[in-house]
Amino acid sequence: MDSNPSKRPDIGIGYTLATGRLFCPISDFHQYAQELVGRPIFTHEFADEALWDELRDTFETVTKAVVVP
Repeated sequence: MDSNPSKRPDIGIGYTLATGRLFCPISDFHQYAQELVGRPIFTHEFADEALWDELRDTFETVTKAVVVP
């Protein structure tokens, strides 16, 4: 996985963020999530809805920057 979250992610990562269900390898999602928030994430933190909100908001911002120049 690229260390730059502004690159287009695997579609499974987008589906995972949209639904809360895993559509890609957990290791890929975990790494991308850490890149999005800019800090390490412990696996138990994925149970926190506030983290999911932060991930979705950041993902939306990043993907808009990639899709809409």
